[in-house]
Amino acid sequence: MLAAAHVNVHYLLILLLPSVAACIVLALTWRSRIKRRHEADAEQRRRAATPRGSAKSRNSAKSRNSAAKPRGGSSAKRPRR
Repeated sequence: MLAAAHVNVHYLLILLLPSVAACIVLALTWRSRIKRRHEADAEQRRRAATPRGSAKSRNSAKSRNSAAKPRGGSSAKRPRR
């Protein structure tokens, strides 16, 4: 009876240990995936919170003004008299 119980325990260990190890690996993978997702969401929220619209409007206004006005300035060559 004891010998049979001993064999059964060994078979249970042989069958249960791989499944327990697989569950642990799955849990760790799931946890790291959730952690990465939270970090990505935080990064996205942080990017959305930065005021980029004002910089875009300034750049587009600057490009519109430069297109309307002729280029020139203190460094521009002037015709000699």
